[in-house]
Amino acid sequence: MTRPAAGAEPVKVMLTAIITLGGQSTEKKFEVTVQPMPADLDTDYTAGYLWTNFDASGGYEKIFFGYSEDGLNWSKLNKDANGNPQPVLVNDAEGSDLGVRDPHLIRSAEGDRYWILGTDLHAEGGGAGGSGWNQLSASQNLVVWESDDLVTWSEPRLVYAGFDHAGCVWAPEAIYDEATGEYLVFWSSGMKSGVQGNHIYVSKTRDFWNFTTPELYSNSANGEDAGRLSGNIDASIFKEGDTYYRLIKDESSNSIRLQSSKKLLAYGEDLGDETAVAVGNTTMPNRGAGFKLIDNSGTIQVKDESGNTVTKPCMQQYAWSYEGPTMFKFNDRDEWCILVDEYGRGSAAGSGSARGYIPFVTTNLDQPNSVYLPSDDEFVMPDELNHTNARLLALISTGKVMKLNKVVNANSIMPASNSCGKEFSIKIPASSNHVIHCEAKETTGTSLLRIVNGAYARACCTA
Repeated sequence: MTRPAAGAEPVKVMLTAIITLGGQSTEKKFEVTVQPMPADLDTDYTAGYLWTNFDASGGYEKIFFGYSEDGLNWSKLNKDANGNPQPVLVNDAEGSDLGVRDPHLIRSAEGDRYWILGTDLHAEGGGAGGSGWNQLSASQNLVVWESDDLVTWSEPRLVYAGFDHAGCVWAPEAIYDEATGEYLVFWSSGMKSGVQGNHIYVSKTRDFWNFTTPELYSNSANGEDAGRLSGNIDASIFKEGDTYYRLIKDESSNSIRLQSSKKLLAYGEDLGDETAVAVGNTTMPNRGAGFKLIDNSGTIQVKDESGNTVTKPCMQQYAWSYEGPTMFKFNDRDEWCILVDEYGRGSAAGSGSARGYIPFVTTNLDQPNSVYLPSDDEFVMPDELNHTNARLLALISTGKVMKLNKVVNANSIMPASNSCGKEFSIKIPASSNHVIHCEAKETTGTSLLRIVNGAYARACCTA
């Protein structure tokens, strides 16, 4: 089904469902209205990178935004007048665990909607309540927000995504499946029985309200990375060309592994002998069986800033203290970045304190032993983005219309309107990127639109 072009009239279509049970079939028709594409849809996503992350604030974990122009040097957004980052979203949904962790931001396939998925969990910050680090009987809900502009977000909603044997539903992420028109939502969990360690599971959804029954999506028990089904978490998937690349944390070494597959889900012969994998007291097909390891346990020779050839350890050599990977391609070149949370020093990292998120890079994802860590002076991850304050698990490039509110320390303040509730569009020379901040001045009743670092921004200011 294709949506009408921007400016066209909505189109009514008839959907026909054939329902079969016990040899009997019936047909039911549903009339639906297909809305046109929005007129101001963002199509250029080259302005920078937006990163959702969490931190404890006021006793509970909340969602913050980070931003980078080049993907290597990062800072937090939404700072107050004293330069302190302020939360953007709070998990105050009725019946929630009171905190939100591991946020993941996904843009719809058509580009007109955004969702943030998070773990419904309060474990740090000192506030009362919450299930803490209980992995055997924690919340089986996801926290979901949605927006059409990255500025105005819905209230948080809890959506059940688990199943009877799951002890928790942690670190959710999602990717669009072009083959079926659905979104795959995958997350990590141990079994309530506590046996066999943690696994990755996957459900399907079209609306982030309704989910199919979860299935196993863990590391293959066979092939190049055999024997590691018993413990892996923190999956993140990126598509480049016709290949899907998956990152997972191997819990036997607390290191990150890179895998690839031509298909998101394994069915039929792609399952091999993983049609009924034992997980706790049940068996499941392993829909992740198609992903195969791209080995990065060796070394690579690269040029340093002085042009000298140096040997660097590849990503899998960084072990015992690594988790929460995410990946993106740089906007301006054929190079990829894999951001990994270093919460301790071990193996190839050498001595010193944990650095929080660190960026591994490669110019060829398919090449074994090509993913390495640049020198410390080649990237900046601010203190407020380190592991002890926030585990950063999602990133998205945002484009030239970066609609983020409440960014202070503006370099210009422009009067917008004496009446509130109106949407404003302001054109600034497109020489750099920008974010926005709306502020109501109680003394005059005038709404102001603050523009930072300038090009084009849009917002709705209300008193």
